[in-house]
Amino acid sequence: MLIRPMQPDDAAIVAMIHTLAWQHAYSGIIDQGFLDAIDLQKRSEGWRNGIITNKPDILRLVAVVDEKICGFVTGLENRKADLLPHCDSELWAIYVHPTKLRNGAGKKLFARFNADLEAFGKKRFCVWALEENTPARKFYESRGGILSSVKKDIVIGEQTLVEVAYEFSIQ
Repeated sequence: MLIRPMQPDDAAIVAMIHTLAWQHAYSGIIDQGFLDAIDLQKRSEGWRNGIITNKPDILRLVAVVDEKICGFVTGLENRKADLLPHCDSELWAIYVHPTKLRNGAGKKLFARFNADLEAFGKKRFCVWALEENTPARKFYESRGGILSSVKKDIVIGEQTLVEVAYEFSIQ
């Protein structure tokens, strides 16, 4: 398995994985109508624009198996420093194609993200997970994440959901 930086040509497959992963992971949590209405073309354009205008304060990595992308991770800047000021960075998203779960891609993406943060001189990062997303929470706990007492509301579609934060010391 190869972990490499995202390229502009990866945008469509990353958008597809992002969409399918959301539809899989959040089924029964997020309104199904919202999940079914995700605009793949719009999401693809967003990823492509983000990759092309890549700012140095964003990490975007993909996992590749047999020359096919099967997952991705992105993040860097702590977007909620007001809530978690002792975290100097944040993992924004990590997703693996639903048919490729349990192939080690998530673990390898997470490890590489951690290593890249360390190379940037970062010391502590956070990740937010929907409180009801038990599989994601177990993944973060298995990677050494410590559940913070901090929670926040997030609006997705017409729902208000609760996110919990996990904190990691970079090692």
